[in-house]
Amino acid sequence: LNRRLGGKEMQIRRGTFVTATGIKNKREMAEQLPAWATNPVLEMETAAVAQAAYEGNVPLIAIRAITDGAEEELRFAIEEFTDRELNISVGRVLLTVAKKPWIVPQLLRLGKNSRIAGENLAEVLKVLLEELRDRPARSRMETS
Repeated sequence: LNRRLGGKEMQIRRGTFVTATGIKNKREMAEQLPAWATNPVLEMETAAVAQAAYEGNVPLIAIRAITDGAEEELRFAIEEFTDRELNISVGRVLLTVAKKPWIVPQLLRLGKNSRIAGENLAEVLKVLLEELRDRPARSRMETS
C-alpha cells in the first residue's frame, strides 16, 4: 500500500478498533484493554457499521484516519456540540466555546488534522478500491 501511494508520507498500521459511545478518557480506556489489542484506536462509529455488515452478511474492511493522538485528551464531549440525534449544532458549539475558551486551540488543531486525515483516507481508499477492482482480473490472468 505504501508503495502504491507514491511516497506520500502516511503511517499505515493494522490495529484494533475500540468503539465507545462518546468521547472517553484514553488513558482510562487503555488500562482496560487486553494485551492482544495492538495499536488500539478509540473511536465511535465502526462497531455499528460492523454489526450491520455482519447482520447483512456483507464483508467489511474498516479503515480509520486518525485526527488526535493517544496522548491527546479531548477537553470537551461531543454531546456538548450536538443535538439529541448527534447532529452538530452551531449554537451549541458557540455556547461551549464561550464557556470553555481554552478548547479553541484544540478545536483548530482537530479541524486541521481532520482535513489532512480526510485527504489521506481518500488517497488510501482510491488505492484500495483500485486493488480490489484489479484483483479478479489478475486472478483470471494467473489461471489462464
